[in-house]
Amino acid sequence: MRYYRRLAYHLRGRGLSETRIVRILSEVRDLSAASARAPLDEFGPTESYAATFGRGGVRWPLSRWAIWGVRLAAGGFVILNIELRRHGGQTLLPWWVVLGVWVAVLAAGELGRYALDHRLPRDFTRAAVPAPSDPSPAPVAATPEKELGGYYRSLAFHLRLRHLPEPEVTRILADVHDLARASGSAPAAEFGPAPEYAETFDSREQRYRLSHVVFLGCFLAGVLLVVGNMAGELRGGDRLLPPGPTLLTLAALFAGGATFAVLFEHRLPRAFRRSHSARPTA
Repeated sequence: MRYYRRLAYHLRGRGLSETRIVRILSEVRDLSAASARAPLDEFGPTESYAATFGRGGVRWPLSRWAIWGVRLAAGGFVILNIELRRHGGQTLLPWWVVLGVWVAVLAAGELGRYALDHRLPRDFTRAAVPAPSDPSPAPVAATPEKELGGYYRSLAFHLRLRHLPEPEVTRILADVHDLARASGSAPAAEFGPAPEYAETFDSREQRYRLSHVVFLGCFLAGVLLVVGNMAGELRGGDRLLPPGPTLLTLAALFAGGATFAVLFEHRLPRAFRRSHSARPTA
C-alpha cells in the first residue's frame, strides 16, 4: 500500500478533493490488477503520475487545519507563560519545560500532518467506491433531508467561494437537483465532486457578506481587547482582563467567528430549501 499512500499524498498536495482521490486510487488499483503489473510499473512514480492531473480547488485540507490548530495552541501556551511572567506571576511550568513542550507539540503536529496527508481514504480501503466504468447508478437519497444534505451544502459553499450572487447559487442548486432527480442518479455521480463542479463557473468580483462582517467584527473585538490591555499598562492602570482570560477570550472570538463563517457559507439558500424540500425523491 506504500505506492497508494504516496500517490494520495501527492494528489492532496495538488488540492484534489477526497472523492476524486478515491476515484483515482481505485482506477490505479483496478488497472494494475487487470494488467497483473505493479502500480509503479504501470503508472510510473507517484509524483509524476499525480502531476498529470490538474490542480483542484481544495486549499485547506484536513492536515492544514490540524497543523495550524496545533501551531496556534503551542504559540498560545508560550504567550500565556510570557504574560504571566511579565506581570510578576509564576509560569505554569519552568521555562526549559515550556520550551520543551512547545518543540514537542510542534513536532507532533508535523508528524500528524504527515500522517494525515499520507493516509488512505476510508472509502478506498473499504472498496466502497465503484470504478468510473461501472454503469450502475449511485443510489439516490431516500429522504428529502438526506437529498438536500451534504452535496448541496458543499456545492453552495464552493459557489460562494467563487463570489457568485445568491440568486445564481439558488438557480445552480435547483438545476443540479432537478437534473439528478430526472436521471435517477445521485448528484455526485451526475456532476462530479462539488468543488470540481463549482470550478466550472467563472469567479465573480468579491463581495462582502454577513460571514465576512461577523468574522471581521470578532477580529476587531480581539484587537480592541489587546489595545485596551496595552493602554492600561502604559497608563499604569489595570488591564481589561488578566493574561489567561485574555487569551481565552481571543481564542473564543476567533473560533466563534470562524465557526459562524463556515456554517453560514454552507447554508442552503432559503428559496432552494423551500421549493425542493417537499418534493418526493425518486
